[in-house]
Amino acid sequence: MPANAVAENVLGTIGTIFWSIQLVPQIWKSYKSKSTEGLSHWLVLIWGGSIVFFGPYTIIQDLNIPLILQPQLFGALSLISWGQCQYYAHPNYLAANAESDSSMRARRSARRRAILLTLLAMLLVGAFQLALVFGIRPAYRRGEEPANRAVQFLGIVSPVIIALGLIPQYLEIYRLKEVRGISIAFMVVDALGGAFSDLSLAFRAGSFDILASITYTLVVVLDGAIILSALILNPRAEKRRRRAGADSDAEVEPATGSVMEQLRVDLHRSTVPLGLATDPVVDGHAGTAPVPSSTNLSTPILGGSASDDSSPSGSMLETELVPEQKPETLANVSFDIERLPKPPGLSASSTISDSDVGSPRTG
Repeated sequence: MPANAVAENVLGTIGTIFWSIQLVPQIWKSYKSKSTEGLSHWLVLIWGGSIVFFGPYTIIQDLNIPLILQPQLFGALSLISWGQCQYYAHPNYLAANAESDSSMRARRSARRRAILLTLLAMLLVGAFQLALVFGIRPAYRRGEEPANRAVQFLGIVSPVIIALGLIPQYLEIYRLKEVRGISIAFMVVDALGGAFSDLSLAFRAGSFDILASITYTLVVVLDGAIILSALILNPRAEKRRRRAGADSDAEVEPATGSVMEQLRVDLHRSTVPLGLATDPVVDGHAGTAPVPSSTNLSTPILGGSASDDSSPSGSMLETELVPEQKPETLANVSFDIERLPKPPGLSASSTISDSDVGSPRTG
């Protein structure tokens, strides 16, 4: 394309504007949600540090003013987002209770720490850039070969660092199986900034800057990969959450019903009189079986005599079920009268008649 200074500056300015506000949606999202979960702090830290190489490259190469400002704004916003990660993920912030004075002090301490770390990182990045510019640019202008190689190194290492910075974010997406914590608007604006900056190079006078073009194009491609991952993975993650919620609801209802049914059956079994014992399941049918009439209900079953004061006459015997016994065995129980204890005065071959019920015999 023919050189066009106006087009170069216009496209470069548009790209710079996009890259000036690219991280604003991400910073606003983290501020509103008070969380940076899902956003890799290594991503924004490495991106903030990448301008150590690309910033001096644009200055030494005498690119247009918007392209020189772009990496500085990019790095500053990246480090601000990194400072948010240091604050919202700090244990003092996560464990703090807003209603407690000690918790408020802990939060203020975490905030001061995050601000100091952010300012320190910005100062280090700025100082390193100044050292590279003043150390390389004089020799580069004189055309010295070592300086030319150093500038080429700065242009090559910058896109490599930007690409490596996205690897932790891709790992975070793989771990969560969705794109969480990242503002999609941030990715879209970032990709647009790279696209317009790339186009501005096409109208630049002189040779086409391949290294700068690789940097801008790489940003567009990597941002596009995250946007595509959000379009594919986020709907699937939402379906998994809905399905998990439906399964948990389905498990709770039958469990509750079975517990209540078992409680009803246990209460019924423990209060049924022996003479009205029920047989819940006999050959697949429910029914009742009365206790045989030959059984003397007033006669003690387990030891003792009929004359004991502790056994009132005429009372109905109620039997408490034990775990080893089943209702159907109680319903069909038969008593061996010979094995029952005999009142005094009766022989072993004697039997108890109905007239004997309730009247103890005396020798």
